[in-house]
Amino acid sequence: MAGDAVEKVAARQWGWAVAAVVTMVPGLFIGLPSLLAGYFVMTAIPVVVPLTQLRAPRLFARCCLVIGIVLLGWSLVAALLGMILFLPAAVLLLIAAFADGRNRPGARFVLGGGGAAAALMVLVGLGLYMPGGTGTNAGHPPPHPGTYYRVTVDSSARFREPRFRRGVDELKTYRATLTQTFTWQDRSYLTVDYRADANHVWIRKKIEKLPGVTEVRLCASLACEEKGPGTPSGSRRSGG
Repeated sequence: MAGDAVEKVAARQWGWAVAAVVTMVPGLFIGLPSLLAGYFVMTAIPVVVPLTQLRAPRLFARCCLVIGIVLLGWSLVAALLGMILFLPAAVLLLIAAFADGRNRPGARFVLGGGGAAAALMVLVGLGLYMPGGTGTNAGHPPPHPGTYYRVTVDSSARFREPRFRRGVDELKTYRATLTQTFTWQDRSYLTVDYRADANHVWIRKKIEKLPGVTEVRLCASLACEEKGPGTPSGSRRSGG
């Protein structure tokens, strides 16, 4: 009968797990309207998993530990995607894993699970941020915080043309807040940030009229629309 002494997860333990779910919800709702909604949903789902194991205390504690470690790493690795909003939930899950001394994970499981989770986060980070990686940004410029336009230009020489520079300066009249030009993997880019109350449709139209623009995409960090309406075609590449 000793093995049946702990039949249910203690209230103080599942209470921390419930708190993790509660703190996760605001971050999820913040991300749902964005281009990164899929990232937010897939990050939120595992937070609920431990609550399905309330009659298996040891499994519950191990779920909290593994998911908490992975979520902690993911929230830091993908901070530019907004995953930092899930950091409190990760901490609460880790607390839940050790809240009841009767079923807390052993040292070997902690070391093994922690090491595996750390290795996984390293691989994910390399996939997301390394040039030519397998993430949604593979072969494109590094992550950029917020929502912005990513503009492909046919040549970096355009950045020095007076007409191009005047056009970029005019974007500020439409409440563009920051413009940056750079080259990444032999491609030339312009990024355009804008205020929340800006008319981004007009900004896009002005961008498309810049000489040498070949593509305009609306982006949020790593995620960009496949090909936005009105994207200039190849025939515009020599425009100038």
